[in-house]
Amino acid sequence: RVSVDLATAGHLKSVETIHKALASSPRAAQKPAHWIQISGASALAAGEVADKARGPGEASDLVFNDLAGIAELRSFIRGHPGRGVDNYVIEVAADEPKVNTALVFPPIIYGRGTGPVNRRSVQIPSLAKATLDRRRGVQVGRGLSRWGNVHVQDVSRLIFRLVEKAAEAKGEEQVWNSNGLYLTGVGEIPFGEISNLVAAAAADQGLIPTSEVDAVGPDEANSLLPHGAVLYGTNARSEALRGKEVLGWAPAGESLEDEIPRAVAEEEEASAGERSSLSAHTLLIAWKYLAASDRGYYYVSPTVFADVHGDMRIWREEIFGPVVVVVVVVVRKFGEEAEAIKVADDGVYGSGAAVFTTDLERGAHRVCRRDRVRH
Repeated sequence: RVSVDLATAGHLKSVETIHKALASSPRAAQKPAHWIQISGASALAAGEVADKARGPGEASDLVFNDLAGIAELRSFIRGHPGRGVDNYVIEVAADEPKVNTALVFPPIIYGRGTGPVNRRSVQIPSLAKATLDRRRGVQVGRGLSRWGNVHVQDVSRLIFRLVEKAAEAKGEEQVWNSNGLYLTGVGEIPFGEISNLVAAAAADQGLIPTSEVDAVGPDEANSLLPHGAVLYGTNARSEALRGKEVLGWAPAGESLEDEIPRAVAEEEEASAGERSSLSAHTLLIAWKYLAASDRGYYYVSPTVFADVHGDMRIWREEIFGPVVVVVVVVVRKFGEEAEAIKVADDGVYGSGAAVFTTDLERGAHRVCRRDRVRH
């Protein structure tokens, strides 16, 4: 039995459920299950995120190593309880004999995916979109911070090798559990250089008038880019050696530098299509960080968009964070709720919904019974 969780890097309840399901299986007593869990390189930036006095965009000499430095890597993560999923999996690795675990930490992922739904990553496409929207490049602070980077197909290759190891069921000590922490960075260049490459590609393609790049502070970075101060202004540096040593992982994807012009062109094509057919959505509530809890977790207030249509990217593509989009469907007559139900059920990522009504027969009975969310 092999569980591969590639969608819930920050959702603690779901990983708790995976663990309980694997450990409680009657077959677990005879043969341990295998659990491959995705995380992210922001784990390596946890110290900088916690240091509120540190400005984003500065360099760091701290480089993590997942082979000779595995103990230091594990200890670093354990020292930051806000990394709830990572620490939970590490605890399972130490205490649960019925489950063998592997935790994978991708940095900047680039390249076009080949999956059936979302084929777009986060950092490079978002930076390209921000550059096109403001018609100038943007970097966080001095742009000296750096993350590793890896082609999406190389991440897939590493995970596939882990699945193959799980199928062999040899329980190799160097592959799983306390040693099963995998860094995946292949290349590494400063974010400021990435911003320059994006702006240069956009200017070369005639999409913006200049290749100049503006430096912005953390608040503006967060307004222009998803979690901008963290995802573009911290350091997550690594030597990805364990996958090569114990799995025979051989990264083969093209470099980030070669990928950037394609990513810029793709963002322009997507944005042009949206601009030509749909009016812009309206931002009603903008997100912001709220105070940290006494358990060390940080909370983010929601973002709400209105004037959204079913063909917009904000509706069709995956959104990270507590985001709500409001799609209005006018139902004029009793019995004509089908269009509203169709819109509610149209998302490819699953859906969550609520029905507010003063008419129980129409709202609670007719609509709820037909909506696949099942409220």
